Amino acid sequence: MPLGMIEGFYGRTYSWSQRRELVTFLASQGYDHYFYAPKADSSLRSDWTKKHDPRQVRALRAFGEHCKRRGVTWGIGLSPLTADSDREHDDKVSNDLLGRVEDLMTLSIDHLFILFDDMHGHDSLAERQCAMVDLVRRRFPVRLIVCPTYYSTSHV
Repeated sequence: MPLGMIEGFYGRTYSWSQRRELVTFLASQGYDHYFYAPKADSSLRSDWTKKHDPRQVRALRAFGEHCKRRGVTWGIGLSPLTADSDREHDDKVSNDLLGRVEDLMTLSIDHLFILFDDMHGHDSLAERQCAMVDLVRRRFPVRLIVCPTYYSTSHV
């Protein structure tokens, strides 16, 4: 069974050094996946249409290379809808999404997470999310993993 870790929590993030040490340890324990999706990375959440700055891009690339040297696949989690954008015009959001995923693909990721968790729902949200996932799936050759807004009945 594949084993992996998702860095997808709130609060202070790991340093790049801590991530590298963690991947090295995880690989030694038989883990084979690491997914970078910290809630504090605004370029993946609140400002998801904004590219990472060049320093962050270098760090992400170096981290991905470290993962691959250790035999660990890696991926990034993108949250492409925010409270402000979940009802914006579909063409604009679609174009923003395709552009942002294209940018992330330059980091040689093995997996892309599309994360819709922690959003307020509305009647057409699931339909909208499915359309966005399908748009990405048809355009990019990457393993796609999705977390919908509602994945339990705890919101009821």
